[in-house]
Amino acid sequence: MKLIKKIAAIMFAFMMVVSMSCNVKAEETEGIYGQKDGSITITGALPDQTYTIYEMLKLESFSGDNYSYTIADGWKEFFKDGADGAKYMQKDENGYMSFIAGKKGDSDIREFAQKALAYAKKN
Repeated sequence: MKLIKKIAAIMFAFMMVVSMSCNVKAEETEGIYGQKDGSITITGALPDQTYTIYEMLKLESFSGDNYSYTIADGWKEFFKDGADGAKYMQKDENGYMSFIAGKKGDSDIREFAQKALAYAKKN
């Protein structure tokens, strides 16, 4: 019985964390690729809560599901060799950024986001 209670407690805690998260998605305002400016919708936003968005990467080009990103102004120091961002993302010979193989897990992305937020607040 104790084992069942422990498992149930873990499951309820996990469900509570998942249900409290909010989803953020970008939404195009016109056609599939017709307009360059999109919008961002925050689902489950809390009243009187301020949400801040930081542009770390610039979308240079795309075709279907293929995207090419470069470093946005103000983030070059974060992604330079030896800096926190370079531990998670790499720049190829054309200057395009991608996640390093093996650094795409939830815990890695969470750490990356925390370090990026700390950098954004500091700069």
